[in-house]
Amino acid sequence: MNKIGIKVFKYRGQKFILAENESGSVPRFRIKKYGIAFIFIKKNLSARKRNLELHRLITGKRVRSKKVKDVELTM
Repeated sequence: MNKIGIKVFKYRGQKFILAENESGSVPRFRIKKYGIAFIFIKKNLSARKRNLELHRLITGKRVRSKKVKDVELTM
């Protein structure tokens, strides 16, 4: 069964929702919508790689951006 860990936090006034998933083909991505940044990252990355990627996704530095269609978010 897939377990997803979700954490909500603020960094420099920006709201973030971090979802950690055990499986999936994409190791990490970020979506910014409704004033909140949603970050999805694989749980099984090494600790060093996970921290590096998480920091990149939080700060938005060296992250490629692509146009994303409207996505309906339900919680």
